Amino acid sequence: MRHLRVNGQLEAPPLPMAHRLRPIVATALARDGHAPTPSVAAAPWPASHFGLDKVTVYLAATPARRRRVLAGCAADVLTEAFFVEKLGIGFAAKMTLLSLTSDERTVYALLGADEARHMAAVAAHLGERPDAAGTAPEDPFLTLLARAIDTGRRTTLAFLVQVVLEGWGIVHYCRLSRGAVDPALRATLAGIVKDEALHHGGGLAVLGRDGLSPADRRAAEAAVVPLLAMIRVGPQRVVARLDETLGPLGRRERTQVFAELDTERRTGEQLAVLRGFLGRAPALVARLERLGLFLPLSPAQCATVADDGSRAGGDLR
Repeated sequence: MRHLRVNGQLEAPPLPMAHRLRPIVATALARDGHAPTPSVAAAPWPASHFGLDKVTVYLAATPARRRRVLAGCAADVLTEAFFVEKLGIGFAAKMTLLSLTSDERTVYALLGADEARHMAAVAAHLGERPDAAGTAPEDPFLTLLARAIDTGRRTTLAFLVQVVLEGWGIVHYCRLSRGAVDPALRATLAGIVKDEALHHGGGLAVLGRDGLSPADRRAAEAAVVPLLAMIRVGPQRVVARLDETLGPLGRRERTQVFAELDTERRTGEQLAVLRGFLGRAPALVARLERLGLFLPLSPAQCATVADDGSRAGGDLR
């Protein structure tokens, strides 16, 4: 660290703002009993959570390589969760400003506090904040979500983020919590589920009985179409981890891996869950059905996507 000379004395330069704020953040989290608990498990989820217990190339690998694949898959899940919660803070801030009543403003201010606690808790299980470098990973889903929050209007955002994505988050975090082998992580995720349920209910209240206007529906469709396309291509991130550790995998091997991961069934279940939460906009669901966007791709089609370099699968959130 470089020192500055002031009045003939050497003084350390001021700390960056991030370092100055961290004690404030830690104190605020601890004050309400939300101090993050670090993870102690080497592998937060077993191989079966990702379907790897059925994959031939994984089972044939050395124990060390299997651990690397499993650790990579877990890191992908937690890193995405961290950045989703971080984007949730921005969403809450924007919705606080767009709120029409003091009650609504209060709801979104509290929602933002929840997202901040979630982000800190997830970071504790990662070991360090994944945004330490100041940038988010180049991830199509995170980019899509960030763009929707930046440009979306109040009703469209309530539908997309709270009704659809936080509804999906309830199911997603429930599954992560049930499968977690670390009690601390399991408790963290179970707590997030309770908050997600409240956030989802708030979105339904904001949306009201009238639902989406034609303009809001068109804006929602612009975000939902690429989201469904990302999910339809199956667990691309899991296959990418197998490829980088055990590969390179050829087209035939990739197709076999997607088949062994039971991609059509598992992805079909995810698409069905999303379809249910999209049901608040029946006209939108009908259009998405006509486009065939609730149908998962076959293992061979998923392998083709992987070969083309697109890793944005629906295996995570």
